[in-house]
Amino acid sequence: MKHCNQATRAAWFEIAHPSLNEGASLAYLLHHLYSDLICELAEGHDSEHADYLGEMAPDLQVWVRWHGERSTYVCAGPCGMVDLTADPLHQDACSLFVGHELAHSWELTDLPHG
Repeated sequence: MKHCNQATRAAWFEIAHPSLNEGASLAYLLHHLYSDLICELAEGHDSEHADYLGEMAPDLQVWVRWHGERSTYVCAGPCGMVDLTADPLHQDACSLFVGHELAHSWELTDLPHG
């Protein structure tokens, strides 16, 4: 199964991009922020699109979710489900957020961030 693949430009990009030449620290920050978001949920989901941004703690991830021009930051725990039909040595926990729709990450063949 494939991931949604819906892409959008991050909301902060248009605000921060003109300031790139104003300071090295801002340029460094922007270089490390994703400017393009790609939905990591399974193709055909009904909820907002979602892209992983980073980890705040072992059990707390930051995601950006969007629908059209509106985006929000969401802190959520990882799903953590494992494919119990897989060889125990090859069981990877789902890398999506808890409560996501449809397929788990191990069922998706083309996740951009693993």
